[in-house]
Amino acid sequence: MSDLESLILDPQRVAELMRLHEAVNATARPATFELPTAIQQKFLQIHSFFISKPQHELLRRLTVEGGARSDWLTSFLNAVLMDVQEGLACCYYHLHNLEEIESQVIATALSEFATIEFKPGSGVGGGNTRKLNFEYQAFNFAIRRTLEYLAKSINLFFKREGTSFKRLAHTIRGADAVVLSDSVIERTEKLREELKEFFSEGQYQSVRDTLAHIKTIPAGHLFARPFQNAIEVKFSVFDQSPDDADFATERVITTTDSTVFGFLRITPSMMSKLTKVENAIFELYELIGIYSTAEAAE
Repeated sequence: MSDLESLILDPQRVAELMRLHEAVNATARPATFELPTAIQQKFLQIHSFFISKPQHELLRRLTVEGGARSDWLTSFLNAVLMDVQEGLACCYYHLHNLEEIESQVIATALSEFATIEFKPGSGVGGGNTRKLNFEYQAFNFAIRRTLEYLAKSINLFFKREGTSFKRLAHTIRGADAVVLSDSVIERTEKLREELKEFFSEGQYQSVRDTLAHIKTIPAGHLFARPFQNAIEVKFSVFDQSPDDADFATERVITTTDSTVFGFLRITPSMMSKLTKVENAIFELYELIGIYSTAEAAE
């Protein structure tokens, strides 16, 4: 009798194993975070492509059996399903935390400022907003490394080594599967322009590079003032130009009793940045043939 047959015939043992599994899941739950379902489904589709039989020629060419000098497939699979997926999940985690903090700030402002009368031209700022700052900074690090992981995965698909998104078009030029590499190069060069805010160039320093090499950048300092017959609550950034201030993205008007509040929020800008990166990931994966938008829509 096999171990599996013994297990099936022993309900007590089955119950013990199920309880053990439940205990492990319960213990891990405080540390659990999941990607949005739509993105999970995209990576599941890619996973299905990797394990499908017979193995697709696009993947077989990355194996020793398929003619490669070494095993590129394992590294490619790990880069896509581990590095890129985990990097994207990290971005969403920090965005989620930013949204939670921002929502709490707005809810508290509705309560605390409801009965305060501001004189024209007056205002008040201050408070400890480190949580917001730390999540904002972590988000910028996460989004940049996700792009570098993406570059690593594309390089591996073309049997090249490299982790620089800025240099991706250069490193895969003339690579194996030339027809595919030419189309990826063309799209990557356009993406580099579309995603230029994430990379330093000339005198411009990205938020991530400034944080990593030069100085800290706060998400903003809490500031409240009267504004157009309302009370405006915002995170004001004093050491950035208005064009670079991530917080100044959306005004939300909320009325409570007789007081109107305007909130300048940071999360819409962060979501816009993340959407750009997410789109770049699946556009490039579709170009190399491991993901299909049409299949995802079915």
